[in-house]
Amino acid sequence: EIDEELAHLPSHPHLGDGELEALVDARTSQLSRRANVPETDADWLGQGATIQELYKRELDFYRTAGPVEWQQDKEGVYQWQWRQPPNTFWDERRKVYIQEQKGVDPNLELKEMRQHMLDITRMGSMVKVGRVNYFRTVVAVGNGRGIYGFGIGFGNTAKEARADGALKALQNLDYIDMDPGQMLTTPTRGMEYKHMCTIIPRPIGRGIKANKKFLPLLYILGLNNCKVKFQHAKWFTRIRAIKRALDGIMSRRTLANMTGKRYALLVAPGDHWVHWPDRWFDVVREPYDKKAAWVKLQRRHALHFKKRGNTVASETELKPGWRSERWARWNSPLERWLQLKRSPTPKPSKPSESPRGLPPGYAS
Repeated sequence: EIDEELAHLPSHPHLGDGELEALVDARTSQLSRRANVPETDADWLGQGATIQELYKRELDFYRTAGPVEWQQDKEGVYQWQWRQPPNTFWDERRKVYIQEQKGVDPNLELKEMRQHMLDITRMGSMVKVGRVNYFRTVVAVGNGRGIYGFGIGFGNTAKEARADGALKALQNLDYIDMDPGQMLTTPTRGMEYKHMCTIIPRPIGRGIKANKKFLPLLYILGLNNCKVKFQHAKWFTRIRAIKRALDGIMSRRTLANMTGKRYALLVAPGDHWVHWPDRWFDVVREPYDKKAAWVKLQRRHALHFKKRGNTVASETELKPGWRSERWARWNSPLERWLQLKRSPTPKPSKPSESPRGLPPGYAS
């Protein structure tokens, strides 16, 4: 519609040099008449921020932005110093900021929290008066819906050490970003030195699969429909691996905010309440089964149908999946030529060396 309306309008007339000079003179005279315009009311100009206030605001922003703060002394010279982090105090002896001891959140409903002692150890140390014995405990607390915490407590008795560990766990609470009532989005793995914690999702209704001694901890964390595996048994390092694995869990709502996609696009139809039949994936699995069978047959042919378990007969046994040779089908002709030149080729024999008149290259 707009294009049709513009098509019916007449074209612009041609302007000569005299007409253009007239337009420039008219504009110049118009600007000169603006000098006689009455001044703006001073009361109106006094309203709002001034240039000095805007400059001071910008200066204060750049002076306090970042971890460094600039202070002006009596002589007008600016000196910088590190800003004090929140919830810290300055230690004159060590010349560092020390974090204040955190307390328990007063809005936390303690009646929903449950605790479980993961480990208790009888410790000892030498002091001036002799040997002192005490207990050390590792305690986990949580409400079973994603809020959890780990604490390490010390005490002269096992009861005091457990109470101290529970209190420290309540002071260091964390949250698992997962979807209630749905499967986990991806498997996660946390590592701390050689200790490892692996969390693998399972379909809805399959429950938890783990060692029975870890079930109280998993119930406190609020995990369900997953398989949990641990490696090595030092709880001091294991709880760090568990935290890293739990930090890797990500809900669909978080994925939607990260990727910019709608929440409905990240939820597969039916993953809330049913398990997809395995026969739906038989067509997808068929080429993988054929490839595995072909690798086994290739090994049997290379070994002449003999069983040698300690012998590598084919390169496919060492390089599963894609190999560098397979990428040639997507390479350019120049890259294919370079790959052909780099590959080792057998050197053909001379015609004079071929016995009994065999064609070149077929000499035994």
